[in-house]
Amino acid sequence: MLYSRVSQKTRAQSGVALIINQKWTSRITNYSLVNDRIITVGLKTNRRHITIIGVYAPEEGRQEETRRFYKQLQTDVDKYNKSDSLIISGDLNARVGNQPIPNVVENFGEDCVNRNGQTLREFANFDDFKTANTFFSETKKEIHKYTRSVRGTETIIDYIIVNRRQKI
Repeated sequence: MLYSRVSQKTRAQSGVALIINQKWTSRITNYSLVNDRIITVGLKTNRRHITIIGVYAPEEGRQEETRRFYKQLQTDVDKYNKSDSLIISGDLNARVGNQPIPNVVENFGEDCVNRNGQTLREFANFDDFKTANTFFSETKKEIHKYTRSVRGTETIIDYIIVNRRQKI
């Protein structure tokens, strides 16, 4: 497990980790604990390099923190080799909705969009990424689609973001 260290009193406010299966650890080419919200790891497979960025975005309503988060995330995205595969995964505290943006968001998300979701939609569109979760209509169990349930309302705030050219 690669993780950013945060003090116990800040847990649940920040901190991010990536768990890599032990059989893949010998394939790690590099990693970076960018800050308490972003971690990156590079892997070499038989066919290509993969960059994985683990994230934990600020909560809804923290506009300045969110702006800084996406600025740093963009800096890290700009560093990866465009011929590599890129996966951004984690808690983005975003609700991207189900109004399609061609090759960015499909109509299999939830009904609403929040401010963080709008920011994520813009980020993904700018960088030619797609929110992979919204491209799948079915899961084995309905509960697997949602990140959490609060007062009977299910929300999707964890996402997997990939290059548009990647097959999902």
